[in-house]
Amino acid sequence: MHTADQNTYQSVPYRYLLVLLSVLLYDATDMPDSSINRDLNRVSDIKFKKIARLSTQAKQCGGYLTYADLSYLLGIHCTAISNTVKANPKVVVPLRG
Repeated sequence: MHTADQNTYQSVPYRYLLVLLSVLLYDATDMPDSSINRDLNRVSDIKFKKIARLSTQAKQCGGYLTYADLSYLLGIHCTAISNTVKANPKVVVPLRG
């Protein structure tokens, strides 16, 4: 078993830094307005709002989320997140990768 102490990684340059983030998993603004979407069944709109909001909150904390991070937080597949982001090309979502 290999353990690391405080001197282990001093000579190794790192390219990425882990940052502690605080994001809200639920926000009332994620739900669509009932006057626009009467059935409240446009799941793709809800997913995109959550993806954009979580990514923006992470950037404001000084970090970026990956597709895998969002997949874990939202409970949906990475491909679904990628497709949702690609379906809205006019909105820039701050993601890493």
